[in-house]
Amino acid sequence: MIDKGHRFCYNENYVTMTNWRGLHMSRTSQLITDKLAYLAEQSLKELGRSGAIARKLQAISSANKHGIKKVAEVYNISRTTLTHWIRSFKDGSLVALNPKPKKPRSPIKAEHRIIIKEWLEQESRMTIEELRLKIENQLNIKLGKSAVHNLMKNIGFSYITPRPKHYKQDSSKQEEFKKKSSTTSEGKSPGI
Repeated sequence: MIDKGHRFCYNENYVTMTNWRGLHMSRTSQLITDKLAYLAEQSLKELGRSGAIARKLQAISSANKHGIKKVAEVYNISRTTLTHWIRSFKDGSLVALNPKPKKPRSPIKAEHRIIIKEWLEQESRMTIEELRLKIENQLNIKLGKSAVHNLMKNIGFSYITPRPKHYKQDSSKQEEFKKKSSTTSEGKSPGI
């Protein structure tokens, strides 16, 4: 029985109880039940103790005994990650705990990089879109603009765009300025 000096603070992952001094007293989580922990232990026995799924099942089983916060600290994961594992196991069994497939590597091989580098050296004003289309048509590899841009950077090229021309820019005044600045610089001696 709880006396009047205790207050409860509810969070979706855990419940804490503070006494009249403000000290936190942990309570067990309502998220994980004894039945769920038992199912995790049984699945762990069937699966074995190695692998990513087994690690997650061990964490779920331990969370019932020791609490989510302590288990998350021991496994060096966040409480959010552990509660996500618990909810996934509760909803979809072992299938939900399978690790997500990793992103595939770039389809551009070393010989492709050499060909692309030659293209860029021959045609230095090639745009990203032109290079993307050339790679798609000649090498049969589909890439996005950002992938082509990253490829250019990895090969050692940078994509330089010309500065846009301001709508108030007067080309006749620019030419006049260039003529004046070149004649002025020619008349001066380099040592002064």
